[in-house]
Amino acid sequence: MLLLAPLHDVNVLPLLKHIEKVMQHKDLESQLLEAKLSQATLQLAEEKERNLQEKQQVKLNSLRG
Repeated sequence: MLLLAPLHDVNVLPLLKHIEKVMQHKDLESQLLEAKLSQATLQLAEEKERNLQEKQQVKLNSLRG
């Protein structure tokens, strides 16, 4: 038979601190992933811009000669 201590006898502070640390860790992971996604999105936009400029330059060159 499992005997449980009454709730008022249980020290929940260590558990709460652990939960808080886990949540902070998850928040940091989320922030890191958001930053990586933002960086990848920016890189993609830059690459698209470079490709567009290159395409326009090729068109201009083909019209000139």
